[in-house]
Amino acid sequence: MPNEEIAPQLREFIAAHIASVAQLESLLLLKTNPTQSWTPDMMARELRIDPKAAADQLAGLEKDGFLQGGPAAGYRYVPRTPALDDAVIALAQAYLVRRVTITGLIFSQSNRVIRAFSDAFRLRRDDPHGG
Repeated sequence: MPNEEIAPQLREFIAAHIASVAQLESLLLLKTNPTQSWTPDMMARELRIDPKAAADQLAGLEKDGFLQGGPAAGYRYVPRTPALDDAVIALAQAYLVRRVTITGLIFSQSNRVIRAFSDAFRLRRDDPHGG
């Protein structure tokens, strides 16, 4: 599916808030279980990821205003604003029907960041002919 089938607002939300598929999966798991508190260990077991990665995902989502809580007591899905919740609902719906497109958007933004970082260190040869 072409990226044009994803609403521009949703593409902007993904670019601003979703850095990895693991982060997306973490957010959607929390959204579907809003009354459950999730510790990093619980999240790691559920998503089959490294506990440190789970802790990083949860801390990042809390910092971005999607969660409340902490690593010891657990995190719960409590978005800071109704607009954040609406965006997560739209993301969840799009992910259900356009999983490959959504993951492609996430990976393409990661590739742009990596490319920009590597370009910053690329040594450029001076053209001796002034061109």
